[in-house]
Amino acid sequence: MTNFYLSGNNHRTSPGEICPCGHPLSGHRGGYCQVSVLTCHCLHGQPLFVVTNADSFRLPHTSVGIGHALIQGVLNHTHGLEGISLSSGYLGRDPECYRCRRRTSALMPVLVNTHSIKAVTDVAKGKMTRLWCFDCCDLEGVTFVPYVAFAIEHARRARRGEAI
Repeated sequence: MTNFYLSGNNHRTSPGEICPCGHPLSGHRGGYCQVSVLTCHCLHGQPLFVVTNADSFRLPHTSVGIGHALIQGVLNHTHGLEGISLSSGYLGRDPECYRCRRRTSALMPVLVNTHSIKAVTDVAKGKMTRLWCFDCCDLEGVTFVPYVAFAIEHARRARRGEAI
C-alpha cells in the first residue's frame, strides 16, 4: 500500500483550499489554473478540500490517473489524511459526479477535453478536470484510482466523529 506520508522534506506550511484540479485556489485567475495551465471550472463551485499544508498540491499533472495533481497531492500531503478536510461547502453532503450528477464520496479526478467532455489518455490533450464517480469511470473505460475517494471518506467520517 502506498504511504501517505511521502513528503518529509517540506519544511514550510501553507494552508489552503484545494480545487478539484488538484491545485490551491490561490493559483487561479479568471477560470484559469496557473499551476496546471488549464481551464478550470472550480471557481464556479466550492473547493473540494481544505488542507493544513498546500505545498504538496502544487505539482503538475504527470499523467492521467495516478499522476493527476489531486491524487499526487493527497498521496504526498505532509500531514497525511489527518490534515485534509472537506471544504465547508460539502458539510452534510457529498460532492457530485460531474457526469451523472450523483452525490458520492467515491470520486476521482479525470482529465477531459473541453468540447465533448470525454476522458483523455494524454495529459497534453486534457483541458479540464472533472470529478467522476466509479460507475462513470467504468462506463468510459477509465481506471478508477481510489486515493481521492479515501480522502473524502476519511474527512467525512472525521467530521462526524466516527471511527476511521
